[in-house]
Amino acid sequence: MKLNREKRKLALRIACFLISILMMCGLYQPGSRVYAKDWDDLYTRCLGCGSSDTSATSEITTTLTPGDSAYHIIYTHVDIRCNACGEYWGSDDVDFEYHTYVDPSIWWAFDEEHWIPSYTENGVTYYICDKCGHVETRQGEAHEETTKEDVHSHTWDQGTVTTSATYTSDGVMTYTCTGCGETRTESIPMLVCTSHTWDNGNVTTEATYKTEGVKTYTCTNCGATRTESIPKLVCTSHSWDNGKVTTEATYKAGGVKTYTCTNCGATRTEAIPKLVCASHSWDNGKVTTEATYKTGGVKTYTCTNCGETRTEAIPMRVCTTHSWDEGKITTKATYKNDGVKTYTCRNCGQIKTVTIPKFVCTTHVYGDALLTPTGNGEFYYISECTRCGEKHSVLHEHNYKWVTVKPATEEETGTERYICEECGYYKLEREIPKIQAQVCTHPYPREFVETVPATCCRGPIGNVVCKECGEIIVYDYESSSRGYNPDNHSHFTATVRVEPTYKSNGVMRYTCDGCGYYYTESIPKLECPHAHTNVKDLADGSWKVCKDCGEKLYRVSSIPSTCSHVGTTKTQVLVKAATPTEWGEAAIVCECGKTVSTEKIHPYSEYQVTKPDGSVVTVYGWFDYEAAHEIADLTNAYRIENGLNALKYNESLQSGSDTRALETIVSFSHTRPNGTRWNTTLPQWQYGGENLASGQTTVQSAMNAWKDSESHNDNLLYGIKSGQTPFKGISVGVFHRIIFPYDNKPYTPYEYTYYTQQFTFY
Repeated sequence: MKLNREKRKLALRIACFLISILMMCGLYQPGSRVYAKDWDDLYTRCLGCGSSDTSATSEITTTLTPGDSAYHIIYTHVDIRCNACGEYWGSDDVDFEYHTYVDPSIWWAFDEEHWIPSYTENGVTYYICDKCGHVETRQGEAHEETTKEDVHSHTWDQGTVTTSATYTSDGVMTYTCTGCGETRTESIPMLVCTSHTWDNGNVTTEATYKTEGVKTYTCTNCGATRTESIPKLVCTSHSWDNGKVTTEATYKAGGVKTYTCTNCGATRTEAIPKLVCASHSWDNGKVTTEATYKTGGVKTYTCTNCGETRTEAIPMRVCTTHSWDEGKITTKATYKNDGVKTYTCRNCGQIKTVTIPKFVCTTHVYGDALLTPTGNGEFYYISECTRCGEKHSVLHEHNYKWVTVKPATEEETGTERYICEECGYYKLEREIPKIQAQVCTHPYPREFVETVPATCCRGPIGNVVCKECGEIIVYDYESSSRGYNPDNHSHFTATVRVEPTYKSNGVMRYTCDGCGYYYTESIPKLECPHAHTNVKDLADGSWKVCKDCGEKLYRVSSIPSTCSHVGTTKTQVLVKAATPTEWGEAAIVCECGKTVSTEKIHPYSEYQVTKPDGSVVTVYGWFDYEAAHEIADLTNAYRIENGLNALKYNESLQSGSDTRALETIVSFSHTRPNGTRWNTTLPQWQYGGENLASGQTTVQSAMNAWKDSESHNDNLLYGIKSGQTPFKGISVGVFHRIIFPYDNKPYTPYEYTYYTQQFTFY
């Protein structure tokens, strides 16, 4: 039976796949063990009881007919026993004929042929037995053209770098088919120069007195270039020409003569005095200010030659007859005071005043009467007219009564006075005799008289008093039955919780010593001495600004009109703060108040990281995913160079890699701050590998550090040693931590970078 070309390809692939599986499992060795096609159909039930619970042991041998590769025979010796009834059937010999190749002349001898075409070269066909692996070689028939491509699916090796990549050109990786030896190539991207090595530079444009020059530096690795400005030459000794009159002098204004340096083109000017008018020729003059009744005038004369002027005073006009206006009341007359009316001359503005008599109060309107003593025991009710202020008095008639002002006791005499009930004046005073002592048994009930109120932690304090005689029986008795007063705290202790600064208020906590209740108050921020100042270039000009508190102090005066910004003090000023999504900007400001340059501040966010002791620390920074993928690419290139597989970037591990990059800030260890191993961040709990690094400024330096470490390099090349199963996946975390301030640049943060690699088998 012949198979067409496509079926032969399919049969070849299936046979190779099945044979490889059986060989790996140890169930198949070519020429010794074969699969009995009809074994499941023989001796499956007991002939005595009909049970299918039978067992059989067999010994299989294979023979190949000498000189004939068209077929081979398998002899099998079988011992059979029924496990249900125990009957022993004995042994039997079974012959299985497995025909691999069929000679066309004896096609009738077998029902089926099993063959799989292989390949080596044109015109020759190799056949592999799909049962025992026997190989037969046959020359192609005259009418059949057999080529490698007709039956071959390439199996490529790991490849060999035939041309290494450089900084300026791509490399070449060559792969060879293990079956037919055919080759194919792939391009290796040229190396990325991450750290330029600049030469000493070459002056490409010479500096002159008038223009700046250019110096060009070239990277010795990749050929990239950068330029620096060469300051223009400083002309230390000008060579002035003879000068040129740029503005002619006149009688009215001076002229200007300009000199130019023949070296650098700088200019300087000299003033030419204006022409001197030796003899003025005055015109008839012109009244420039008319004289009035109030002020004199001015007459101005001008020289017709040089335009110089002189003035003469014109006397003010004399008002011989005043013309008064209707007048204006400047002070109104009242019942108490006269008024004033003012008149003004319409011509000269002279002023005269006329008195307006105060009003006559014909009907007084008196206010409330006040009891006022006269000093001799007499009191008068005095009231005042609300209009004119006239006073009216009425004598007060005393109404006396004896009043006790000091009660008598058993130890002291008392006092009583003869006092007026209305005004309180007394004219007599007498003594009250002592009270005769009486013995009291202080019967119950007794009264508790509170002297000290209850607090938050104790009851009120008071005296126990006899209700009968009023004597104090128990002094300073604390009553617990009356309860505490939670709103009446005993004593507060003040503690500073937040120290005040020049920019913000502090916080003072007051805590009750008895119950622990507390409240807080704001502590005013410190008064800044403004000892440290800098200059900000704002929209409304340059200002001195205090570095400590940020207060704008005063505007900078006498700023030079031109400044080279060379050798002057530079200060960094924040123009725009960075946010998690937007870049910030800082300006470098010269002491003259002008901005020299600007710097960008990378967007950053705030993150909370838990330390091993459970406390939380706040860090600022940003994740660099571009650098993370670059590290993965460098790792794969390193593995391929060493004959290993490339790793797939596992995006599902990215969150865990980022978490590990943050955690290494507080605990640089493969044990997490919570005490668990690093792989607890993996979405699937499987063992893998982890590399850590910190402080390197480039991804290449981080890779070099891992390569130089034996344990880290083992992870990079895991699978290269015998018995190791290569990793399949990788994820990388790169976190740039920023720290403020840094040197004399408080708004450009210092960056410290942390790197993590996670390797997995999936």
